Amino acid sequence: MSDWVTVLYLCGMGLAGWLMYRQIKQHPELFSSENLIKSSNVLAVLALALIAFIGLVVIVLRNG
Repeated sequence: MSDWVTVLYLCGMGLAGWLMYRQIKQHPELFSSENLIKSSNVLAVLALALIAFIGLVVIVLRNG
């Protein structure tokens, strides 16, 4: 990677970090334990659905 690309990546990371910090300071309720538990439950269901879908695709491709 060239030096300019590295500098741009670092600037982008700094901007993303600053935006996240500002968002957390303005809306601290987003990271309450209740909201985090709900989010992790949704992610677990989505992960199981993805595993089932990939398993189904593998079965169909092996038999086809």
